[in-house]
Amino acid sequence: MLLKNKNAVIFGGGGAVGKAVTKVFADEDAKMFLTGRTAEKIKQTVEEIVQKVDYAELAKVDALNQEEVEQHIKGIIELH
Repeated sequence: MLLKNKNAVIFGGGGAVGKAVTKVFADEDAKMFLTGRTAEKIKQTVEEIVQKVDYAELAKVDALNQEEVEQHIKGIIELH
């Protein structure tokens, strides 16, 4: 497991590319932090990977909004 005990932040985790990246990182046992503009799409991705990972968190974040991105990353760093 290459990414065991590593954090992976995926922006756009509900989209096709983000979902594919998420699945690869989940296979490598990373802690997953998924974001996207649509919470429902992210929830679907989390449901698909939840058996593969020890930890998965989702958040509604617009990756084109620098303030939202910085706030989200700061929160991850503070809590993990």
